[in-house]
Amino acid sequence: MNFLVEFLRGMLGGLGSRALDFYIQYSFPINGLVLVYAILVIGARRSYAASRAALLKALIPRYAAYIKEKKREQLRRALGRIDIPWQTALEATRFPLITAPGGLWVYPRTMKTLQRLFNPDRLTDELLKG
Repeated sequence: MNFLVEFLRGMLGGLGSRALDFYIQYSFPINGLVLVYAILVIGARRSYAASRAALLKALIPRYAAYIKEKKREQLRRALGRIDIPWQTALEATRFPLITAPGGLWVYPRTMKTLQRLFNPDRLTDELLKG
């Protein structure tokens, strides 16, 4: 084990060696913070899924004809003109954060964030995908 640490220190140099010492000394709190953030990201992704499901549930009956015939451009234009039920998406979950699928940066779940994450183009794709 000592050989491995010395090998790493030789590869890292002076600054890297100091960073390694810092990590070794404070590994428990650092790993704890990483774990907490990972849990927040998982919750935010679930929040996205719940908001997506609520939006799709509200919009699919209104636009079933466009969806059935895969009229992408007409559907996108229609979504740009109507009032999308953002409040329904906000009420879909109580978790206060949201992130896009695959995203690592979490945002507060507000009306503005939902509008950015579910713009008419993305909503069109989601509706046509099912």
